[in-house]
Amino acid sequence: MSFWSGHSVYEVPARILLYHGEVEASVLAYLYERANRISFDQRSERRKEIVIPAKELTIARRTGYEERQVRRAIDALEADNCIRVVHRRNERTGQVQTYVYLLLHSKTGNPLICSPNEFGVCRQNLDAPFITCPKELREVFVKMRQKPARQAYMGALSLASDKQSLSFRVTAQEWQSTSRLGTGAFYAGLRVCRKHGLLSYERDQLTLNDPFTGAPSVRAAKEFVRHDNAKYKFDFDRFTDGQWLAVVERLLKRKLVVRDDGWTVAGADDLCPFCHEKRSFRVHFNAKDKKSTFKCQACGKFGRLGQLVHWVRKHINWEHTRQYITDTVAQTQNAYAEI
Repeated sequence: MSFWSGHSVYEVPARILLYHGEVEASVLAYLYERANRISFDQRSERRKEIVIPAKELTIARRTGYEERQVRRAIDALEADNCIRVVHRRNERTGQVQTYVYLLLHSKTGNPLICSPNEFGVCRQNLDAPFITCPKELREVFVKMRQKPARQAYMGALSLASDKQSLSFRVTAQEWQSTSRLGTGAFYAGLRVCRKHGLLSYERDQLTLNDPFTGAPSVRAAKEFVRHDNAKYKFDFDRFTDGQWLAVVERLLKRKLVVRDDGWTVAGADDLCPFCHEKRSFRVHFNAKDKKSTFKCQACGKFGRLGQLVHWVRKHINWEHTRQYITDTVAQTQNAYAEI
């Protein structure tokens, strides 16, 4: 099985395993997720330090912890020389407005840098060993509150990174040793990982699943995800751009600005309905070939607009999705008729 082919991934230093799934591990993983996005988006033609501006409240919301827990974790990470915190104060009042975080090299302690058009923060800085993680790791951590489960999963990701495969043979003892867990905690964490569909482990064969589907990954590079069920009794492609626009605006509860090329403009307050990141989620309305799509640059979710409705509303079957879309279109047509 290919190694995270078609998935959005980022790198974290292997020393994240030293925190045994505690708050520090979640905060460190989130900062490296942000660093990867900053590195990927940077437009400078020179190498520069990775500077991550973030409020403690924002980190708390993203990781699912209380602000005081995040504050203690940040202090611990700074004491362990994982990060450096710079306080930016208001020149007039002297009060701290934002916190800026610098990620530090595991061995040298120097701030990490990024280069244009290069992937992988740890790889660029020769900060090895590192673990390649799927973009959904933060969601996994928020969903799994049990520390042994998080640690067992990180251990599995570490082994997969070494073997460059999502399915491989490994003994329970080797996996437990990599996870730095006692026997009871390891098997308890394994049970939770299985329960959430993150992996399977039978006869020393460990397989990491797609965190989004809970099944072995079938993604491929540049693969376009179609609707889940190809045998429709309803043609989603028969709607016009204006009808899809009404559906998506009702779904996201906000007005959309559509550019001349068909893509919407993501404003400062427009959040992705899946990862809740700002300025990352866009919708494309294409009347020419009737294949309107959506895509988030942050979490990598993309597909057709029928899927968007189905996933955001968490419908059990496609009949509910069809009904929601047709109801919205009917309401829009009635509103125009009354004008």
